[in-house]
Amino acid sequence: MSLLSVTHLAKDFKGTSPLTDVSFEVGTGEVCCLIGPSGTGKSTLLRCLNRLEVPTAGTVVFDGHDMGDPKCDIRSVRQSMQMVFQTFNLFNNLNAIDNVATSPIRLLKTPKETAYREAQELLKRVGLPDKEQSFPEELSGGQLQRVAIARAIAMRPKMILFDEPTSALDPAMVEEVLTVMRDLAATDIAMLVVTHELSFAREVADKVLFLDQGTIVESGTADQVLEHPQTEACHRFVFSQDDVTFRVTHPTDPGAPATIIRLTRKANLDREAQLFVENAFEVLVLDVICGHIQAGGGTYPVTCTASFEREARRVRICASWQGDAFDPFSSADPLAQRLLSGMTSQDTHTYESGTNTVTCTVACT
Repeated sequence: MSLLSVTHLAKDFKGTSPLTDVSFEVGTGEVCCLIGPSGTGKSTLLRCLNRLEVPTAGTVVFDGHDMGDPKCDIRSVRQSMQMVFQTFNLFNNLNAIDNVATSPIRLLKTPKETAYREAQELLKRVGLPDKEQSFPEELSGGQLQRVAIARAIAMRPKMILFDEPTSALDPAMVEEVLTVMRDLAATDIAMLVVTHELSFAREVADKVLFLDQGTIVESGTADQVLEHPQTEACHRFVFSQDDVTFRVTHPTDPGAPATIIRLTRKANLDREAQLFVENAFEVLVLDVICGHIQAGGGTYPVTCTASFEREARRVRICASWQGDAFDPFSSADPLAQRLLSGMTSQDTHTYESGTNTVTCTVACT
């Protein structure tokens, strides 16, 4: 059964048209991921759905309510169509539990005691039982977003719109938010998620929409759109996402392994292949290269690029840093050498103007 029906939606802004002709449906309890290049109107589309922006043309019908009908009570409908923003939009003068409990009390007329009890349970559900009294300025980005999700759930919505909920987060924080969203995907709350996290879409989406040039170019299951795209635009977008660039600033930098995990999940590798790539990166960069720097042989940061070569089913890792000439593939300790020789191939090292650059490949088959 269709919960949300969008027909020929368009939006103009003073001579620009981010949305030209958008039509799709989302069913009750369905998880729909909206993907596409930056600047193609994905956020504008979400804002048109809940009437934060007024469409130029077309219709949006949610739970039987025509959002364009002058008689439609938009505020009431929005209670059932919650939105989680890129930048959290929490009340900075309220602590976490107040942020979650306030709207149910004011809008749903939930008794105060009930609202706070439910808010406590929701903060536990998103992994923040010890942050009830923390104010937004005391929370990390990942924690802020999880409070925002708990706040949306507290309104007992039929659908939640997510506007790139991980785009403002450091790599190490992305996974904690996606974990909460995976759990939410298993409930009866419908989700429409604007995201660049293609591994998340592959894992939980009932439907994937590819938006480009103001219209839905492709629509189907995750397998249909992400593994077998039918248009050149979708193919180019999907297969350009399989690379990451980041910097390592110390051997226990949590962002480094988190970024590699994101890459392997984007590439939709099985768990054994994921671990193989993660272990190879850990030995090469975090153990050997960072070990050399820690011993005084170079300076941070180590700039890393990891890319998944889909047709060859392999990950290519490139790392560069300033310091003395040091080839990790031949100068490492014997155990590290054996590990690298067993996990990597096509190993190269160059040294020029004080910069070391190494590359290698890790087979994922």
